[in-house]
Amino acid sequence: LRSGQGQGLGRALLSGVAGTLGFTALVLAGNDRAADFYQRTGARLIGTQDFDDNSFKGTEHILGWTPPFAF
Repeated sequence: LRSGQGQGLGRALLSGVAGTLGFTALVLAGNDRAADFYQRTGARLIGTQDFDDNSFKGTEHILGWTPPFAF
């Protein structure tokens, strides 16, 4: 996976799914690499929430983009 980093693939994926409306992404707390990438593409932190999915518990950050997008 590291061999694909820095080649614009993530930005291309975001551009392909963005459409014309705003959208959000959930990022597990501690996944700073993902949060930093999303923020570099224009996402802003909307909030933080705890979750409990059966035996998997944690905290996630909610990041969101609004048009116009600048990927």
